Amino acid sequence: NDTNPIRITIKSVILHDEFNGDTYENDIALLELTNNVYFNDSNIGFICLPQNNMSTYPYESMNGTVIGWGRLQQDGLSSYTLQQVELPIISYTNKYCRNVVNYNIIQFCAGFIEGGKDTCQGD
Repeated sequence: NDTNPIRITIKSVILHDEFNGDTYENDIALLELTNNVYFNDSNIGFICLPQNNMSTYPYESMNGTVIGWGRLQQDGLSSYTLQQVELPIISYTNKYCRNVVNYNIIQFCAGFIEGGKDTCQGD
């Protein structure tokens, strides 16, 4: 949480072998930590990934939580503090979404059409 953050040093970063910096395909990595993580701590949680057969996931009526060390503003510096924001999922059929998502098989659209909170490069 914001008042009592847990700080654990990253020992190594393992990037996906097929990461593509142009399309951001396979934009995922494993972080090896220097200390063990205990899930009985209320400040630590886990995520679930969708099954392979869930071709329409996530659903438009869902909210998604984005967590990352991305840039805090366009062309700015990356954050030193892990950031988190909850955003509504937008249908790929929405005109706004079609303008920003190039590969709807591996990407989805989330955010507020009117602006406000969002993600940035590196999230």
